Amino acid sequence: MTNRLFRLTIMVPATVTQVRQLLLTPDRLPQWNPGIGTLTVRPNGWVITRSVPALNRYEILTVTATTRQVVYHSTAGRLTYQLRFDLTPRGTRTQITEELVPTTSAVRGLPLTLLMANARSAFQANLQNLAALMTRTAR
Repeated sequence: MTNRLFRLTIMVPATVTQVRQLLLTPDRLPQWNPGIGTLTVRPNGWVITRSVPALNRYEILTVTATTRQVVYHSTAGRLTYQLRFDLTPRGTRTQITEELVPTTSAVRGLPLTLLMANARSAFQANLQNLAALMTRTAR
């Protein structure tokens, strides 16, 4: 499956370079994704274990990037996906457009559409946390 499940957008008072650097540092994920219990660096990526109920309680994260895009590749969980962050400069601010693109079509036999309302809310909250972190960091 290659269709995105949703797209979210937010503006942050930081440069593309600042946002990109934060996104390229998965060690900082717990600062804006409070559901992460542990984050362990391994040769094959970052192993994430969540401390709260979630679609993926466990997953392996790898990161790729270009100048204006950072992509998180999640594997080994119940849902494998790409989380794409497109970064667009807007004066002294940056527009972050986040897209969730699954690489599987179902989770244990459940259609993804049944799961997306809750997932979208969780991803929106995390994106708002990211924006708040960027606001504190840019001061």
